[in-house]
Amino acid sequence: VKSVQQRSHHLLEYSLSLDELRNKKWTSFQSNLSDLDDFVYKWSHVVKDWDDIVPDPIVHQLKLLESSIPALRHCRVDLFREDHWVELLQGKLRLPGSVRVDNLHFSHFIQSLEILATPDALKFTETLAEKCRGEVIVRETLNEFIAWYQTYEIDFYDHTYEGRNTPLIQNWKQIFIEINDKQNLLS
Repeated sequence: VKSVQQRSHHLLEYSLSLDELRNKKWTSFQSNLSDLDDFVYKWSHVVKDWDDIVPDPIVHQLKLLESSIPALRHCRVDLFREDHWVELLQGKLRLPGSVRVDNLHFSHFIQSLEILATPDALKFTETLAEKCRGEVIVRETLNEFIAWYQTYEIDFYDHTYEGRNTPLIQNWKQIFIEINDKQNLLS
C-alpha cells in the first residue's frame, strides 16, 4: 500500500512538473533548456527505482523528450524569422496555423514529440538554423553595402579639352576595390 501511495505521489509530482514546463512561453524557455534536461534526468532515474510496474506512457514520453532536446536547441527565437517558424511549426510539426512565435509555448512542442524526437527533425532544425544564419549574414552585408553606397562620395575632377569641361571620376580603382570587397562578403 505504501509503495502504491508513493508511486501515486510521484505520478502526481511528474504531472505537475511537466505542466509547469508545458506552460512556459518558448521565448523565455528556449534559453533554459537545461530545465528540460534536468526534468528528463530526474524522472528517468525516479522511474528506474520503481521496481515493479512503470507506466509505459511516462517512460515513452521521457524517451521522446530526451530525443527531442537536440532539435529544440536549434529552434531559437533570436535567429528564426516568421517564415522560418511557419516552416517549422505548420510545415514540419503540423501544428495549427494559429500557433505563432508570439503565442508559442513548450506545450506545442510536446504535442509534436513523436515528430520532433526523430533524427529527421534534428536534421531539419539544423538545416533551418543554418539557413537562418546564412540569411542573417546576407541581410547584414546588404545593409552594410547600402550604408556604404548612401554615404560614399565620389570625387570628380574637371578635365578640359578643346574648351569643353568634362567631369571625370577620380579613384575608379578604389571604388571597384571596395565594391569587390562588398561582393566577396556575400559569396
